Amino acid sequence: MNGIKRKTLSATACLLALSTPAASQAETGNLVLWNKLGSDAEIANSEVGPGGQKTAGHFAPGPFANFGQSFVNDVGNSNEFALTFPATSVVSKSKGTIEFWAKLSNFPSNFFDAVTMIFYVPPPNFPIFHWRIGFGSNNGCGGFGFYGTVGVATDGYCNGLVDTATQSGTLDSILGNRSAWHHYAMVWNETGIAQFGGRKLYLYLDGNLVTTQRYHDASPWGAIPDGSRLALAYFYNISGASVAIDNLIIWDDVKTDFSDRFIENPVVCGVGELPELFASITAKSGTQIERRWTITLSNKSGCIAENTQIDGLTLAQTSGATCTPVITSPLSFPLGVGNIQAGAKVSGTTTINFSGCPNSARFKAVIPFSSNNGEVTGSKTLTNQFR
Repeated sequence: MNGIKRKTLSATACLLALSTPAASQAETGNLVLWNKLGSDAEIANSEVGPGGQKTAGHFAPGPFANFGQSFVNDVGNSNEFALTFPATSVVSKSKGTIEFWAKLSNFPSNFFDAVTMIFYVPPPNFPIFHWRIGFGSNNGCGGFGFYGTVGVATDGYCNGLVDTATQSGTLDSILGNRSAWHHYAMVWNETGIAQFGGRKLYLYLDGNLVTTQRYHDASPWGAIPDGSRLALAYFYNISGASVAIDNLIIWDDVKTDFSDRFIENPVVCGVGELPELFASITAKSGTQIERRWTITLSNKSGCIAENTQIDGLTLAQTSGATCTPVITSPLSFPLGVGNIQAGAKVSGTTTINFSGCPNSARFKAVIPFSSNNGEVTGSKTLTNQFR
């Protein structure tokens, strides 16, 4: 794992931070919920806002390479709400934004069966908190395809709701690759969003505004009822299907710029704060005696990583006939890779002579790294590496 240390900033570093512009962030109002969704502990203890309640599901790698896990619901039971958050604490009735990453696995391309990334836990009586975003053949109000709904329903006929939908398409035509990670967002304002023609609800996919054919406004909606809960990754019985959700972020204002979606940490870098770095081996090429390994350092924070460097590479053989690989480039470490902007990544290349090492040889690779003149240090250990 990455062992990241953060030292206390020196007075000089603080002065530099004061003179350095913060990483660019979209207009957002207040951050009311940020949950990484990567473990039981992360779900129960949000980075910002109240914790969630998990009753089913498991964890798998998320969209942020080497940045941790995502929550996966593979229950597929229409009565099972595997992960929920208190709606009255995280959803602003008047305006807001919900954004997250999701990956759909083993779903048919058509919309005969519904899959909803954001849903609600129906209470026994009206009114019903009704924020949701997903795909289906009927959103309950006449919409189908890729749809979103906000509001508080006062009866079973969608009174009190605003909904929008593409009214066409399949998972393949809408997503392109329906089994890949995609970024979703839903924004609303009960008085309308003037810059987009005054509608109260819009959807975004991978940072782009979605064109919807249906828009139905049966608002106004009332207050969110006490006890309402926001549910994640809800779908009907589909054999072998699953929904993975990662990095749930909710704001209390309209957000229209999602260029920061690749940054896991939505909090703007403040004075004295430091970046978070992760290392990985992203490519291997070349011959046995000149094998090139590309080492990539990724910055998942909102802070710039300055003067970043790969401080070394050690290989410890774990299996196979004994051999001694030799690093021929660089001749010595550290290997400087420069500054890394918020949410970006940079790479450096090492050349290794694996002469005499059989194909079966395996190694443990340890990659120490640092930035900000030693204020940030870390190390990545990768096992079962072969040439």
